Amino acid sequence: MKRVIVLGKEARQKLKEGVNKATEAIAPSLGPKGCSALIYTKSAGYPLVIDDGATIARLLQDDDPVVNAGMALINEVATQADASGDGTTTSSILANSIITDSVNAIASGASQKKIKHGIELATKLAVDFIKSNSRKINTKEDLVNVATVSSNDKALAELVADAVDKVGERGIIHVESGNSTETTVDVVSGLSYERGYLSRYFVNKPAKNTFEENNCKVLLLDHSFTSPMDAKHVLQMMAMKGFGLLIIADNVEEDVLSWFIANSTQAHLKICAIKAPGHGDLKRAYFQDIAKATGATVLGTTSGIELDKLNPESDPSTIEAYLPLLGTANVIVSNSKTVLMEDKMSDDTRAYIDDLKQQEATAPTEFDRQQLKDRIANLLGSVAIINVGGLTDTEVEARKAKLEDAKNATKAALIDGYVCGAGSAYLAASISLNKFIESADKSDADTIQGMNIVANALTKITKQLGDNSNDVGDVILRDVATALEKEEVPVTGYDAVNNKIVNLYDAGIIDATSVVINSLEKASSIASTVTMTATVVTEQAEDSDKINWSLAMNRR
Repeated sequence: MKRVIVLGKEARQKLKEGVNKATEAIAPSLGPKGCSALIYTKSAGYPLVIDDGATIARLLQDDDPVVNAGMALINEVATQADASGDGTTTSSILANSIITDSVNAIASGASQKKIKHGIELATKLAVDFIKSNSRKINTKEDLVNVATVSSNDKALAELVADAVDKVGERGIIHVESGNSTETTVDVVSGLSYERGYLSRYFVNKPAKNTFEENNCKVLLLDHSFTSPMDAKHVLQMMAMKGFGLLIIADNVEEDVLSWFIANSTQAHLKICAIKAPGHGDLKRAYFQDIAKATGATVLGTTSGIELDKLNPESDPSTIEAYLPLLGTANVIVSNSKTVLMEDKMSDDTRAYIDDLKQQEATAPTEFDRQQLKDRIANLLGSVAIINVGGLTDTEVEARKAKLEDAKNATKAALIDGYVCGAGSAYLAASISLNKFIESADKSDADTIQGMNIVANALTKITKQLGDNSNDVGDVILRDVATALEKEEVPVTGYDAVNNKIVNLYDAGIIDATSVVINSLEKASSIASTVTMTATVVTEQAEDSDKINWSLAMNRR
């Protein structure tokens, strides 16, 4: 690989080119009449038909390494928006507009720092305006409306709203590939942690890329699993008793992990290992939570009980001594999350939760109170599993992407409320921002220009919706803006399905407030970074880096 260094104006122009290319690929997917992208790569094995901005952005590439870096910026803003909910396409369009206008302004002689300052100031004012117009979720119909706008599918939206309504704002919802053509929702109680399996070789459900086991035994070890002999004895106990096992340990050493992987793949033992969630005192607290919920005993320094006395080979009676120390739960482990589900909460667990509530009431700091509150919510939480059905893998993957977006948007709305959709929340913020700019001191022209750049970007979502609906986006933008300028509280916008200007709340066209704000903030952040860029350093493959496959095959 050779290093490529591009400086100043050329660097920003090439980044802008990459941003434009990526946005041109993503923007047509916006709205109910948006189009999909067909993505086919060798790694996928089958074509994906996707209208999710983050997925499209992730797979875009260009031969020019600096242009490719610009495309990567859009991938970054879409990924950041996706991590917090929905709004990936929206954030990409906003970022493209702000970056394009900023680069052009700097090329014309404007100050980079002042343009950046104007962007940041305008973003804050717009966010404050959007927050001031947020409404709270009051009915299940509100949840359905948010999910419908996000997924563009009323039937899927009703499934998501049903799941969110059942598990609440702190409940957990998993979207998984199902085993039939129907899409269904199952709700159970359980805990969830952001820890995935330590090796994909533990997967026993290849279609879902998960380890799943009902009535699975749970072994908790509050230090690193370092002894291959202990691992051997644990595996012998499993084989003799025929149960599946989830190991949650501080860490699993490489040679021990190899034992587990070999017995999972060759002896077909149902085993999975994860690292314990949390750090320090919080990790110890999580161990206790899991122990209470599953009926396990935390082995190691916590209890003083180690695995060294387990020896099924020479003393089978040790199995009977250790079995009661293992917990039991229905388990789902993906590459990033572990869910422990129980059919019914025990009285012991309820008493434990009551004790945590008392601790929360007397906690010395807000930080401690929040941690206890999160632990209680997790212990009380429900888990909804949406099993996605379809006739083909392509259909299932497309449906899963829609459900993920709808799930994230709906849960966000349940927590932070909602605003009018169809880009009208942004357009109303743009109108408010323009009024502020009109009354502002014009002596700092470059800062004002930065603010105007954001005000212009905020109009792009309504315009793009119009363009994607086979209408003239400029006309839709003008008509909606004219109506909004007369309203103290923004309610008017474009109904792309029926091609008319409506009261968006009456029509049920709403967006989660946090998704709308997050998309703008992420777009503004990435754009500000590009504004201050003067040097791009990247890599480009040389001919010597490329494999001559025909020559390589002949040598074999």
